Amino acid sequence: MEFKQLDSTVKSALENLQMPYDPSSWDALESRLNDMPAPDAIDQRMRPALERLEPAFDELSWHSLAAKMDGLARARRVKWTKAAEAALILLLLLNFKSVFEAVDPTPKAPVAPKVENNEPIASKSGKRKAQTTHNPNSENANSTSAEILAAVARLFTNESTDQAADKATQNQINDGTAVASLEPSNALNTELLNPASLAFLPTSLRHIEAPQPMAATLNLPVRNKVTTGPFYTGFGAQYDQNYLIQDDHKNQKSGYGAALVVGYRKGKWGVETGIQYSSKSYQPKRDMVEYENNPFQGISFYYNNEVNADVVSLPVKATRRVFKAGKTSGHVVAAVTGHFAASKSYQYNTVHYPPPVPIPNPNPVSNPPVPAPPAKGILENGGMTYNAYATADIGFRLERAMGNRYSAFIEPVYRQSLGGGLGPVASRLNTVSIQAGVLATL
Repeated sequence: MEFKQLDSTVKSALENLQMPYDPSSWDALESRLNDMPAPDAIDQRMRPALERLEPAFDELSWHSLAAKMDGLARARRVKWTKAAEAALILLLLLNFKSVFEAVDPTPKAPVAPKVENNEPIASKSGKRKAQTTHNPNSENANSTSAEILAAVARLFTNESTDQAADKATQNQINDGTAVASLEPSNALNTELLNPASLAFLPTSLRHIEAPQPMAATLNLPVRNKVTTGPFYTGFGAQYDQNYLIQDDHKNQKSGYGAALVVGYRKGKWGVETGIQYSSKSYQPKRDMVEYENNPFQGISFYYNNEVNADVVSLPVKATRRVFKAGKTSGHVVAAVTGHFAASKSYQYNTVHYPPPVPIPNPNPVSNPPVPAPPAKGILENGGMTYNAYATADIGFRLERAMGNRYSAFIEPVYRQSLGGGLGPVASRLNTVSIQAGVLATL
């Protein structure tokens, strides 16, 4: 019979049931209440029974409390540490340009000094008529220059001079006409530098060198292009979201970490490895384990409530560049990573079920409870059992060049567990990670 039918049957049978009024019953109840002892008398009767009552010592409960306190202290310390790391990374990102300029070994070419156009002293005299009206490309300037060069040639070859020609030349110098042709603006006159126009000069005066470039005359250092090799190294910080899948139990918790990478890249392809540290924590599936069964005190169970581990990871990556736009490039990343718990800790909770009917224990000495399995990492002599697992990783890296040798990157990655686990039982721990940092080409 179902409970609903039973309720309806009892309700219909007792619905109209009424007991007859009996005044003697109420008088008897009142007399019994009046005859009850005072509250102090009740306390005196209950005190001997409760005076020696002591709960049984549960060692796992104290261990669980200590583990919870350690977990709270560790979480507080991790939060402050990660906040300081995030502030340092943010400060580094904001000062990328100044840092790269400070450490860039490439010398910079000096700025060429401004060449002053010093005029000849003769042009500063009172007679400036020819300087303001002179046209460097006119026939008058070319003929005047030719006459001056002819006069100079006659002086060097000791030829017979013509007094009238010398007097005319001297008059042109005094008037300022010849001086205008010797100004710096006429220094690059193509007709004056033409070897055909200097045929009348002696052999010793026919060699005229062309003007040298500004860099050659100032002896400026030439800036060489910085060449970089195929090897690179870098560091980064990461934020993790860990997803636990254990039968029908699922759990999600965050974690933090850092990484140091080295790699080789040639063309679009590259390989990369390194070492990573991450702090992982998750709540495994509740698995009740009986550790004490006493008919006088009851039954006690414990279960693993949380797993905390310091994990060292060794990835082997392959990268492929898929696009490049200016200083920005995108790379597809695929990797297989081994994860090892260097140290870890468990947090246990206990559940106690007292006996339904308390029975005094004739032998107060009880058997010691079964201890819970300890948490030991590889560096704590825990071995590889429940301290290692592997993942297959896939991600995408976005790089931005910051100078000749350095580049900033951000890389979201998904890590799929391939087997193993960190807890007292095997569990699949998948991770979604976002990593950001700096790469330096060697």
